[in-house]
Amino acid sequence: MASSVGFMFWFVFFFSMLHLRIHSASPSLSDVQLEALVALRDSISEDPLGALANWSNVTHHCSWYGITCDSSNTTVQSISLFELQLRGTISPFIGNISTLQMLDLTSNSFFGHLPAQIGLCSELTGLSVSSNLLWGPIPPQLGNLKMVQILRLESNFFNGSIPGSICNCTSLSELSLHTNNLTGQLPSDIGKLVTLGTFLAYQNQLVQKQAHKEHKDLSWFGPSKWKSYVQLPSKLLGFH
Repeated sequence: MASSVGFMFWFVFFFSMLHLRIHSASPSLSDVQLEALVALRDSISEDPLGALANWSNVTHHCSWYGITCDSSNTTVQSISLFELQLRGTISPFIGNISTLQMLDLTSNSFFGHLPAQIGLCSELTGLSVSSNLLWGPIPPQLGNLKMVQILRLESNFFNGSIPGSICNCTSLSELSLHTNNLTGQLPSDIGKLVTLGTFLAYQNQLVQKQAHKEHKDLSWFGPSKWKSYVQLPSKLLGFH
């Protein structure tokens, strides 16, 4: 009997210590986000203005240039690196920053594909990668961004069709896709975007039925004009 009790004691003790070791070895949310920021930094090959000079372990990552965290300096909420002449790719590890609310990389020289992992940033309300050198299809995973209000992908080299999943972003107020190499028709469910106030898609190779070419140019239109996508102005949208 004593030996059985002793065995059970050591059994429970061993697995308790194992659980504690595994739990303590798990990286914190802050550590995961730090690793994602380091991966973004390492994917940038040119920084002529030295904007990322303080992106090092000398300072806390919430103090890095362009980074905004919550009040407790625990989670990253915003990455704002616009007009800094940065050149490189956008690291897919950006998707590990699950608390990210704003990502602004406007007017740099980021090239390659827009990583699909951005679709994991479920709290994102604003995304701008306009005026870069990005190419390839618009990732359909952007349709997972149910809270995004501003989506600016203009002035790049995106090709292929506009993914229908974009219509799942029902909080959108601004969608800018102009000056790319997009083809095909608008998604049939685009009428779901009832909060959309601005939609720009000129200077692409989008097509529509001939019967829809009578619409005049508009730079702004509200929900009342969103009965169906055929009511959108053809020249503004880049139709041929």
